[in-house]
Amino acid sequence: MLILSHAVGAQVTGTQVGVRLGSAGGSYYDVPSSHPLDKYGPERLSPKGLAFIGTLASDDLGHVYFRKISVARSEDQTKLGTQTLFLYDSPHFNFKEKKHLNLFINGKLMHYDQRDHFMYFQVDGDHTPSLEKNLQLEEHARVNQTQTYVAPFVGACLDGSKQIGEFNLSGFTQMSLAPLALLNYRTHLIENNMTQTQLDNLNKSGKSYAFGGELVVQGAAKYKEHIYLKVRVMQSYMGAPNQDKASATNRISHVELGYLVSKNLSLHLDYENNELLFHNKDRHAIDVYNILGLGLTYSLVKEK
Repeated sequence: MLILSHAVGAQVTGTQVGVRLGSAGGSYYDVPSSHPLDKYGPERLSPKGLAFIGTLASDDLGHVYFRKISVARSEDQTKLGTQTLFLYDSPHFNFKEKKHLNLFINGKLMHYDQRDHFMYFQVDGDHTPSLEKNLQLEEHARVNQTQTYVAPFVGACLDGSKQIGEFNLSGFTQMSLAPLALLNYRTHLIENNMTQTQLDNLNKSGKSYAFGGELVVQGAAKYKEHIYLKVRVMQSYMGAPNQDKASATNRISHVELGYLVSKNLSLHLDYENNELLFHNKDRHAIDVYNILGLGLTYSLVKEK
């Protein structure tokens, strides 16, 4: 599925490297485009598993986000596949900079890899199938899919900070557009147990031009130089006007509560919600993943 690049770290001075390990759970509904998305019910799957997230944020190197999820069906442990997401945002080139407002250009790279993805399970006309048996025994299909997206973005960032007693507050809002991007995609059907359904049309690959944009809002509060709370929300959209008419709307919400052990090391508990709505002419889906994890961040801070 098409997932967009996004700003993965705070506005930092220096370099921050972070790792997180957490429990992932949620639900997804992935069916042929003839089935309305607004009528999903018992056939919506409930995957659970583990997630690993690694991040890097640097003035000189840019921002890197890596996420690996492996999930199974919670009811009977049917394997539902793995997902790997790699995002890279280059450093900003500021062509107009004021005290709290920057206009910038930067580059974005997104690579998404989905393996052994369970889809197109049997749905009846009322969308109320019986899923009491192991899904491996039901009619289903499995696919592998990769997508790589590269684009120049132009945008604006509005930031600010304020000291209130023992609290140091900061935040930013960033809006950016990609009027022209390159999308390379490949979908490969690896298993089809649906005896009455021909799915060879899923075997496709190619390149397409696309367009899109994103909005990122982030705020942070630090208390007495040791405890901090960070909240970030990213909303993005990408569309490709090719014959598949693929589009994706993605929202990522992140909340992080941390403790600064030293000026270089912090430990944190975090929660991340990722919701993706995907469409093309053959298939549409909604994925929702919730990740609760523990992590640490190591910082190499530059002196101002």
